[in-house]
Amino acid sequence: MQLPTEAATPETSRLPESGFGLIIINTLADNLEYKRSNSTNHLSFIITKVPAPTPH
Repeated sequence: MQLPTEAATPETSRLPESGFGLIIINTLADNLEYKRSNSTNHLSFIITKVPAPTPH
C-alpha cells in the first residue's frame, strides 16, 4: 500500500452552506464577541486550553 503524496482538495461547490465553523467556535469558546464597524465584521473569542486527564 502506498500513501498519497498530497492531501486531497475537497470539491467546494458540493459542500453545504457555510457557517458550521461558528457552531464549533461557539461550542468551544469561553468568551465570544462580535462587532460590526464601518462595514467590517470583527469576531473575537477565547478558548481556554484544558490539560489532558492524567492516566490512572
